[in-house]
Amino acid sequence: MPFVNTQSLIQDLKSGVISECYVAQDIYLDNFSMSKRAPFLKEGFVLNETTIKHLNKLLRKGFTNIPVRFYESSKDEDKIIKSTSKSIKIQSNVKDIVLKHFHTIKTNYIDSKDKFEENVGRVLDRVLSSVIADLIQNPNIELCLQNFKSVNDLEGHSSRVTYLCGYLFFHLVDYLTTVEKKFRKSAKVQLRDNLHILLKSAVLHDIGKLQLDDYLINRSTRLSDKDLEEIKEKLNRRKNKDKMYRMVKTISDKNYVTPEQKEILEKDLYNRNVLTEEQYRRLSMSRVGNLLPEEMKDIEKHSLNGWVLMSKWDLSVPRSVSLMHHKFFNGNGYPKEYLDGRPTPSGKKIPVFARILTIIDVYDALTSDRPYRDAYHPLHALNIMRDMYFKAMFDEDIFKVFFRVIKPFQVGDEVVLSNGYRCLICGQNRFTRLRPKVVGIIDDQGEKIPATKLNNYQWNLLDNEFSELYITRHRGKDISMFTKAGAYDLKLHEIP
Repeated sequence: MPFVNTQSLIQDLKSGVISECYVAQDIYLDNFSMSKRAPFLKEGFVLNETTIKHLNKLLRKGFTNIPVRFYESSKDEDKIIKSTSKSIKIQSNVKDIVLKHFHTIKTNYIDSKDKFEENVGRVLDRVLSSVIADLIQNPNIELCLQNFKSVNDLEGHSSRVTYLCGYLFFHLVDYLTTVEKKFRKSAKVQLRDNLHILLKSAVLHDIGKLQLDDYLINRSTRLSDKDLEEIKEKLNRRKNKDKMYRMVKTISDKNYVTPEQKEILEKDLYNRNVLTEEQYRRLSMSRVGNLLPEEMKDIEKHSLNGWVLMSKWDLSVPRSVSLMHHKFFNGNGYPKEYLDGRPTPSGKKIPVFARILTIIDVYDALTSDRPYRDAYHPLHALNIMRDMYFKAMFDEDIFKVFFRVIKPFQVGDEVVLSNGYRCLICGQNRFTRLRPKVVGIIDDQGEKIPATKLNNYQWNLLDNEFSELYITRHRGKDISMFTKAGAYDLKLHEIP
């Protein structure tokens, strides 16, 4: 039966490292209580942030260590799964509301500009009321984001970015009220108004993409069906037409092209007028998702397009936030200029909400499926963003908070360890998110571990005796390159 340090448990519950756990056996304060069979805390008593007062009393009575477990014995690991599913169900209702209103905004803009301009403020208020209520009631942001992962168009992306901005805002309250001049004089009761402004900006940050060709945003192949039909027709007179067409089709669909294939494309197809210059350039690009320079210019216009659109509506929101969500702290990114030719700012001159939005937008782009690639695992995304941070692309203070609060693993997640055991995450460690506390549910032979023996399979991967164990798979992805011994680790002290 595992015993944990009472003081450490109190700190973990307060900080959210552990959301809840359970008393593993009856705890008596003294012999008199024990003789009367009246335990101070009964076996199965839930320990969470609201019951910390009982732990403080135990600490005062000299209970430096207490017996706990991270599941209810009667339902073992099913308790964690059931609790997780319940949270997802609650947040799915909010998801339906949010997506419905995002769809209303998008549809009304396409079908009737006047109707959209007239009702946009009211529609946005309904969206944000649902989002703010959900953020307050459901602090486990990752569960909510997983609900929106199945929606990969503009609505899904905007929903996830809005939620993440709100989540990060709650963790930035102290920073905003002590560092940023704009907020120094703001009473904390006004923070909800500022949150509302941030979320409005997040909802509309990509509204300018509605004016772009959908093919630019969601292209999954190098060539369109029309291009392929045109090439097939030109190849009809060639003896090796089937072989050449298969090669063109393969390159169009794949995320890479070899030097040998490039040579064939140029000599046998482009130079013989089978491929147009644009088709040849597309097939020669290093990956499917790349854009031609002229297409990239069109994509970059969406920030300015959105800025112009928002100028038509009385939204009480600074348009510059959405305008500069692709402008990095070091001055890179876009747009470089306003419509009147004035240069856009960099560094701390970029509005603080835009600096928040930039970080969130990058994270969601990396962790979401794209037509030309699968989503990166959160660890992979944080690794990439950490390198971007060292290139001064993000606001240092905001990124440090973001880096600390985003958790790659959530309590209840299923993982596979390097010893072949399938486990559930049952707790987290404060100083490294890659070495959580786990409970084994299926052994290395594929056999389910009986509930009566689960106590023997609780491992804190931070303990020295388990130093050789590490997580190899999570959410269907191999992540061992980030978690094995000596690999990159997400430790806060690595962000100076």
